Amino acid sequence: MISHGGFLIEPLEHLGSGSFGNVEKVILRNSSNGVCGEFARKILINQHEDPDLLTRFIREVKSQDKCLHENVAQIFICSLHSNPAWFLMELAESSLDAEIEAGTLTQNEKINVILMIAEGMSWIHSKGFFHRDIKPQNILKFPNGIYKISDFGLARHMDPAEASKILTQVGHFPRTPRYFDHSVVLNGYSRQSDLFSLGIIIEELNVDGFDDIIAKCTDRKLPKRYSNSEQLIVDVKKISGVA
Repeated sequence: MISHGGFLIEPLEHLGSGSFGNVEKVILRNSSNGVCGEFARKILINQHEDPDLLTRFIREVKSQDKCLHENVAQIFICSLHSNPAWFLMELAESSLDAEIEAGTLTQNEKINVILMIAEGMSWIHSKGFFHRDIKPQNILKFPNGIYKISDFGLARHMDPAEASKILTQVGHFPRTPRYFDHSVVLNGYSRQSDLFSLGIIIEELNVDGFDDIIAKCTDRKLPKRYSNSEQLIVDVKKISGVA
């Protein structure tokens, strides 16, 4: 049991590992030992080996917390100055990566997934952030078929100095080149670079009639792309007939 601010956290099982964190399933209990629910706990690893890891971890929590939305995974409790640092977030049923691999999504479900990702992305951008790591592994499925954007480990504020930086540390950019918009090298990060990543996801979802949307997300010439998520949402609804 881990004690924190009147709560008890009981680890249940390991769920996975990322570039600088492990994730486990836990039960959260109150001071009377009553069960509050099951959550996912992300734990920073190797923070003693790299001082920058803790800074990035804290930035991840703060960025994600500032982007609270029905299509952004929510953080509930954090302990950022313990060793190791950690935070508790809502527990997902699976990831979009697993859903795509299983091949069980219907066309309507795929369209709803795209709209939910775009809505979450629109909100993140409206709060002044670029996510910079949109990929199926970071899109989580929750009860009632709700999908949410997670993992703000690479998120940055839209400050021009920050947006123009490219992460080159081993374990970040090299791991997901498929979803990386290489125009960033010349133009810096933007809403369009996040939308490029979403375009690749749409391609992987293989939705009938969405070729033009994919092309408009990923065109090498930026003026030919969507400039924001709202434009993409309009086109998705128009093509699919969603009201």
